[in-house]
Amino acid sequence: MSTNPLHRLLRGTASAAALLALAIMAQGCVADNEDDCPAPPAPENNITLQFTVVTRNIQARSKSDSESRALIPTDQTQLGTADENYLDLQRLTFVLLDGSGKALTSFAPEVKPENPATDYYSRYTVKASLDHPYFHNATTADINFYIMVLANYQSHNPMNIAVSPGMDFAHLFDPKTVGTFAFPLTKKTGDNEPYWWEPSIAKAQYIPMSGLQNFTVAKTDLEKSSEEDPLVLSDASGDKDINMLRAIAKIEVIDHIEFDENATPHQNPIDDRVSIEKVELLGFFNRGSILPTLANWQQYPTSTETQYVTTASVPDAASYNIPSAFNTGNQNGAAILDFYYDEIATNQREDGCRVFSVYVPEYSLAKIGTSTHAWMQVTIQNPTSTDADLASRLYELKLASYDEGQPGQEIDLLRNNIYRYQINSASATLLNTQWTVCPWDSSGEINIPDYE
Repeated sequence: MSTNPLHRLLRGTASAAALLALAIMAQGCVADNEDDCPAPPAPENNITLQFTVVTRNIQARSKSDSESRALIPTDQTQLGTADENYLDLQRLTFVLLDGSGKALTSFAPEVKPENPATDYYSRYTVKASLDHPYFHNATTADINFYIMVLANYQSHNPMNIAVSPGMDFAHLFDPKTVGTFAFPLTKKTGDNEPYWWEPSIAKAQYIPMSGLQNFTVAKTDLEKSSEEDPLVLSDASGDKDINMLRAIAKIEVIDHIEFDENATPHQNPIDDRVSIEKVELLGFFNRGSILPTLANWQQYPTSTETQYVTTASVPDAASYNIPSAFNTGNQNGAAILDFYYDEIATNQREDGCRVFSVYVPEYSLAKIGTSTHAWMQVTIQNPTSTDADLASRLYELKLASYDEGQPGQEIDLLRNNIYRYQINSASATLLNTQWTVCPWDSSGEINIPDYE
């Protein structure tokens, strides 16, 4: 696939008009009449910027955000895995927008991961040399602009990825026209078997992401910048990093059954105890949006930047794979996503409890209307039971908040969040569960009484 930055701006459905717009963009000028465009500045007039792209935001932006989003304490924030953080550097899309949020041009900077061995590809340094008239022709002492980054969507059957000069935020983030990607699924063997997917650097399976940041810099500082001495836009606070949000959510179900913190080991092997055999998600959307809708950009229009979203951005092009209700028996394999045993997440836990994970596009209760809501199916095994009905049983785990082990309000799934359900015990009819939600470190607990 081409790595040309102009080609990267248009994926999926393309029109001649859009391609023409991109050709204009290549000239670094947006005008009705070509004669109105000034000659491009000489290369020696380039300005050089340096900034940081991160694939997670280390701390909540404000106390109120932290409380409303149920964030765990920042000292417990865990890095995403390398596979969850990785950016495909050969096919990143960078877009320069003016101070009002209108697209000006694409550019192809130099991007390097900072410490991939220790921070798992969570931070990248970007250096870009630009000669756009927006900078050179500015008449104000300070220049305001935006940089938007799109990543990892190219291999996921993208549609409507068209950014042309003059497009504003309302157009770029319109759910009717916003760029979408197909949720990457692999079907297991058999006609009625479920689907599954997990990100993998080795298999070139990456999570689509997007980020946006607003900058205000002095024109004199821009003019002094050079390739050898770039103007550094990011600082130690991280407030001016471009924070990339993964365009999908993650659900973890933790096998905390028969756990005794005072025992050694804390849990017996699964062959000797009640345990989770497998987990499935029933009901999901088949497409996601690369960018969140405009309402999710905090403090718009005065200080737009990537922050954690408040609503699901389900594009109009997405279809909902409708499950059957739990008590109806047979399920449609096309509506089932298999959780996989997540060895990395398991090893990150201090208690060593087994984790089952699934990745899924954003999910909106309002979007599915009267269709059957999504839910999880947990298979619990009891190898010591002499009752065949209790040796392996299915439980419905609602996609909901939980309070003292009881399901409460059903929830949407928002991008870049982990929804963690911890199964503590299982009875003949109930799971005892705890739960939590937070940005790519969402934790939830659900109580499940013991087998009877």
